[in-house]
Amino acid sequence: MNKVSWLKDVLENKVYRQTFFNNVMVKMTNPEARQFFAQMRDDEMRQIIILQQKIDTYTKAKNPVNISPFR
Repeated sequence: MNKVSWLKDVLENKVYRQTFFNNVMVKMTNPEARQFFAQMRDDEMRQIIILQQKIDTYTKAKNPVNISPFR
């Protein structure tokens, strides 16, 4: 398994966890519990963004091809 595949697996897991925390949060009636799950959801979202950026850096072409007619 290469690095990008591994990162995509981790990303998929993080998205699942973020969705789970969000679904639990909206069902909470206790404000403290709601805040706790909102924080967990937000933490996962920050990690998702970081992972997406890492994946982008690994999948970006080393020498991009310019196909524009304007140079």
